[in-house]
Amino acid sequence: MEIYGIGQRIREERVRQKFSQEELSYGICAVSTLSRLENGVQRPSLKVQEALLERLGCSTENLVFFANEDEVKKHFLEVDMGFRLMNHEFDLQKELEEYENLIQVRGAETNLEQQYYLMVKAMQEFHTKKQTPGQAYAMLKKAFLLTMPNFKAKNLYGIRLMTLTEINILNNMAVILCEMGSTGLAMKYIFFLTEYLEKSKLSRDMLLKRYPMLLVNLAKLEVKLGDFEQVFFNCQKGINFCKECGRMVPLAELYYFKAAACVRLGRRKGAKESYEHAICLLKIRDQNELAKQIQKEYQSVLTYMRCTSEHQLRQPEGHHNLRKPEEEQKTKSDQSV
Repeated sequence: MEIYGIGQRIREERVRQKFSQEELSYGICAVSTLSRLENGVQRPSLKVQEALLERLGCSTENLVFFANEDEVKKHFLEVDMGFRLMNHEFDLQKELEEYENLIQVRGAETNLEQQYYLMVKAMQEFHTKKQTPGQAYAMLKKAFLLTMPNFKAKNLYGIRLMTLTEINILNNMAVILCEMGSTGLAMKYIFFLTEYLEKSKLSRDMLLKRYPMLLVNLAKLEVKLGDFEQVFFNCQKGINFCKECGRMVPLAELYYFKAAACVRLGRRKGAKESYEHAICLLKIRDQNELAKQIQKEYQSVLTYMRCTSEHQLRQPEGHHNLRKPEEEQKTKSDQSV
């Protein structure tokens, strides 16, 4: 893709979506830089190009082929660290140090690269207990303010354009807020992000990278709130999306939370199937330790179900007609209609 082609594409998409140059470049680069890029007279860094295209919902997959050697190194370090975080691998000190060394050169992309570095460092130190949840949250907020300097939670729905890193930071902030007991604000962030991805006209690769994990985190929050019907609904939505798009990584977690919802809703068949799918997927990904933990939980659930069934069979005759939870739910639905 030629430099002129990139600038022309950005300008066409920006005009089509009715965003001003000020809106698109906000927190990323100067308006004059965007203007020169759109006119094909300047080539900003790979990171700046990626951020502008991501805010417009466009694919950035081929940009790396036109990057210089240092940009390519930084790009693939970001891809590697992002993938490992998604797979709950937090031993990233070596990669963080290498990335920090690469971003020492100052330039228009400084804030963007510093933002990514702070995000990964915050999550790595949070999960390895080097930081308290409060400290990690403060670092994530600092990272977010680098490109959204006027951000306030009360104005969340005023945000119209976001990069993938900005989406990731808000998602991680929600995870940590949940850990801190601020479930309401965590839900606000996740609901906003889910709506943003569902309603914005994003490229397929942007949706694939973020949407399933948002649904995983939404399910986690809803489990804490005890809203198991919504857990079941969102997990099934995520499972269908992953199957359709061939997205395997989040599937195990979605099946796990679906299993938990089925247990609480009395859907025994669904619970068994979902547990078995989750365990199988974890084994395929060589996450054997986690698979063993869930297998142990599954065996406890099977024992509980068996004991419950035996208890119901021993009830006096007048109690044998007690309905199962799913039958009660169906009856309520029928009555409401």
